[in-house]
Amino acid sequence: MNSKAVAFLVLVPSGILKNLNNRYGHTFGTFNVNFINTPSPKSVSVPGGKKMRNIQVENKNNVLTIILNRPERHNALNFETLLELQSLLVTLPRRFPDTRCVILTGHGDKAFSAGADLKELSTMSPKQGEELSFLAQEVTLLLEALPVPIIASVNGVAMGGGLELALACDFIYTCNQAQLALPEVSLGLIPGFGGCVRLGRRVGMAKAKELIFTGNSLTGEEAQIIGLSNKNFENSTLLKQGVLQTALAISSRGPKAVATAKYSIEKGAQTALRAGLEMERKNYRRVLENSESTEGMAAFLEKRAPSF
Repeated sequence: MNSKAVAFLVLVPSGILKNLNNRYGHTFGTFNVNFINTPSPKSVSVPGGKKMRNIQVENKNNVLTIILNRPERHNALNFETLLELQSLLVTLPRRFPDTRCVILTGHGDKAFSAGADLKELSTMSPKQGEELSFLAQEVTLLLEALPVPIIASVNGVAMGGGLELALACDFIYTCNQAQLALPEVSLGLIPGFGGCVRLGRRVGMAKAKELIFTGNSLTGEEAQIIGLSNKNFENSTLLKQGVLQTALAISSRGPKAVATAKYSIEKGAQTALRAGLEMERKNYRRVLENSESTEGMAAFLEKRAPSF
């Protein structure tokens, strides 16, 4: 199958681009990215044949799986990985318009992501560290802004920035060998990829403070108990099966309805109650006005599966 190229602008501070250009020896900024629609994981390419080494994608049955692929570094997040992830997310809705659910996971069964690459971070100035934080936060915002649901499949260690990526997903599934933590204070740091803001919204302010102040880790089972993980599985194989089952279930529902529900939930949480209810009411009318709801109700009354 032939790949297709698309140009887009990567929005990052000039300081990041200068550092990347020096570090990796080629110009970052505007890329032509090749996406290959295939049931097997493939790398993404940039001009000159350079592969986006740290991200793989798998596209099958309306489910797009994004794989963090730095197993030798426990899928740690360096500048290059974050830029590659941003590159994919920027063009994802247009390049994969049939996607109805996204899975984010890590390569192998040892790590989802160990977080920021400390080998790289330790060489940065405070200004460069802030720029790394800016880029990572932009990636998390892109994750949240996807019009389709995204499930974090935490198949191992999810520390620091790794957990912060997962927190930007709609929900998290784990397995028994998962370890989740925001341990930055043990390094004299704080979570800088969104954890200080998002963890409390997921598990409550008091529990978030306890986890961040101590840096203590949770097992997958413990994460489920406090509501950080929606489901926990005995092992990574069962996790993969469970995540895919949920993704396929979502994919079988009305895609416009799911997207509208996601938007309504996210925006409703950011507004006053009455304003949120008004928004929900207007969105309810919008879904009633499209053919998807007509098909869904007709299928129910005729006792058949809907064709979305």
